[in-house]
Amino acid sequence: MEKLEVYLGKVEVDGKLLTDKKAPYLEYEYEITVKGKIKKYNPEYGDDKICARCGHTYEKHFDSWENYYPIGCKYCDCEEFIEKKDEE
Repeated sequence: MEKLEVYLGKVEVDGKLLTDKKAPYLEYEYEITVKGKIKKYNPEYGDDKICARCGHTYEKHFDSWENYYPIGCKYCDCEEFIEKKDEE
């Protein structure tokens, strides 16, 4: 296992009221279970590989200022790197 940074944003949950409704603070108990997957930059893949969709290199599809977060191509609207094969 490895530590991953995941952005969840605003999450709505069901909560169980723990205090009296007339208490100065309403305290709730809730549970969050998160299961998902994330795409990460692979430094061993090869930064010079070309995208079949946009023609830009692999590393241009990640934000080097934000720990190589997969943002899509920085130079066009391409959202996902697909490697261009020799026969294409």
